[in-house]
Amino acid sequence: MNIKYLRLQDIAEVSAGGTPKRSEPAFWQNGSIPWVKIKDIKSKYISETEEYITKQGMEKSSAKLFPKGTILYTIFATLGECAILDIDATTNQAIAGINITSDEVLTDYLYYYLKSIKSKVINEGRGVAQNNINLKILRNITVPIPSFDMQRKIIEILKTTENILFKRQQQLQALTALKQSIFLDNFKGNKRYPNVKLKEVITSIKAGLSTGGENRKKDEGELGVLTTSAVTYGVFDPKAFKVPPKDKIKEKKLVFPTKDSILVSRMNTKELVGAACIVEEDYTELFIPDRLWKLVPNAELINPYYLISVIQSRLFRIQIDRISTGTSGSMQNISQKNYLDLEIPLIDLETQNKYASKVSAINHKLKMLNSSLVNIKMLYEVLLHKAFNGELFQEAIEV
Repeated sequence: MNIKYLRLQDIAEVSAGGTPKRSEPAFWQNGSIPWVKIKDIKSKYISETEEYITKQGMEKSSAKLFPKGTILYTIFATLGECAILDIDATTNQAIAGINITSDEVLTDYLYYYLKSIKSKVINEGRGVAQNNINLKILRNITVPIPSFDMQRKIIEILKTTENILFKRQQQLQALTALKQSIFLDNFKGNKRYPNVKLKEVITSIKAGLSTGGENRKKDEGELGVLTTSAVTYGVFDPKAFKVPPKDKIKEKKLVFPTKDSILVSRMNTKELVGAACIVEEDYTELFIPDRLWKLVPNAELINPYYLISVIQSRLFRIQIDRISTGTSGSMQNISQKNYLDLEIPLIDLETQNKYASKVSAINHKLKMLNSSLVNIKMLYEVLLHKAFNGELFQEAIEV
């Protein structure tokens, strides 16, 4: 077995980006150079960005133009996110560019390896205020380098799993879009029904408890704390949890998901803040974190399946964008008062129930697809781990 162990700086140039002064219009107006922020890292490849800078902005700041094929790696606040540039682009200072200089390392192999050690990097970067690592830590990460043949085998199996995962996500998105289309066809522009504030149709709203925890299987009788990923796809994912330290659990402050309640992400990235899902049964061993709210609909006024459709609608999303706060590139927040003051159309209960019946089949299919998606994600994580410790192939890679 011929496996080399080299530091990242021995096989690549590693440097961080920069941000041109926002106060200088000449650095931003009519910019044509893509400028990547953490929120632009949404998938394996980056081919477009939300913002662009000018040539002058790049030259008058610490921003650097990274060529297509550069691996981007987040080093501040959100740690260990990876992507590969499909365009030439600059980045902000929270993102490092990793430009491979060795002819012994395939780009996709290094990308997958960096993804596989995300939790390890996060543990190293835990700080008091913000999680971050410096370039020195990143450059000194040890990378196992097997033969090209082994690298290609690892790439092939992980790419195959990624493709399956992507197709499942597309199916979920298509069904969600169909559900939204039915909602809009039934209620958009219908002036017969008044708008009411959200607080008028729920009986309670509660945030959960912040405890932290480990990513491991929960032992029988142990409690788990949900993560915000439990609501990301609009369908409740009870497998998205961590196991908290027992000394952090305060029984009186625990909030459990219950049947027909709605969970809302009150703190998340700009795209995901306000994400919500409905809970279809009681959970007594999972509690919600402080980044989620539990809403209990008033059953005499509103059907929970109608309410979740309103909360997940594009029209409601516009209101969420208006009230969410946070600086560019940071986590966004929603205040409880502002959220409860948002307006929704209050359709008569009989019409709500008819609508809920129409979309019940779609909801069932969404639940099945989400369960499948969760299993595929778990498989991908297992394969990612096994690929770099020799469990997939005979040529072992020990880190």
